[in-house]
Amino acid sequence: MNRTNRRSGFTLIEIMVALAVFAIVATTLLRNAATSVSQSRQLKDRAVAQWIAENEIQRLRMVERTELTFPSSGLNRTTLMMADREWQIEVDISPTENDLVRRIEVSVRDEQSPDVVLADLTGFLGRY
Repeated sequence: MNRTNRRSGFTLIEIMVALAVFAIVATTLLRNAATSVSQSRQLKDRAVAQWIAENEIQRLRMVERTELTFPSSGLNRTTLMMADREWQIEVDISPTENDLVRRIEVSVRDEQSPDVVLADLTGFLGRY
């Protein structure tokens, strides 16, 4: 009787190929996850910056307007703490063709990267 001793299992080459495939798939999944986290953070930053810009325009609209409090043309820069971060707010008030109306442009930037504008909002403010 001829009995062959056959072992079952994977060869070293098969294991190496399987590990290489796993490494490629894992690297791709990690890269995609990191991109998703980065995009989610950017969306959150832009949403908060948009809220800040809207709040700034509404704050200007809520002030009782008299001859003394009607805003004059000019640029105003302030900082604000919101969502555990500091934000730079730039408000540019300019005249329009109508002397009773002002154009308000609000730009919001992150304090850590002041070169990048995260939100831009334009509104108008009437005298009455």
